Amino acid sequence: MRSLDSLDRLTSCLGRLPGIGRRSAERMALKLVRDPGLVKDLAGALDMAGKTLACCSRCGSVTSVADDPCRLCTSTHRDTAVVCVVEDALDIELIEKSGG
Repeated sequence: MRSLDSLDRLTSCLGRLPGIGRRSAERMALKLVRDPGLVKDLAGALDMAGKTLACCSRCGSVTSVADDPCRLCTSTHRDTAVVCVVEDALDIELIEKSGG
């Protein structure tokens, strides 16, 4: 494996994130190469998120692995006859924060 294959792979992975284009992915990858402490912190955060977070099995919202289904789906204060359809699970939190 040539030495820059790792950089290419990192850039490719970062570029698959929403809103991150090729050039932004390259800048992020180079920043990570220059800052080993940030790499360690990011790797730890990704590992922790992978172990502790999941999508709710009912609504798709982000929840902890231990709290599936999520707090919204298990709330006794909700009208189960009403359904809110959203395009993306991230919209659930926005609606909740708005009080809608």
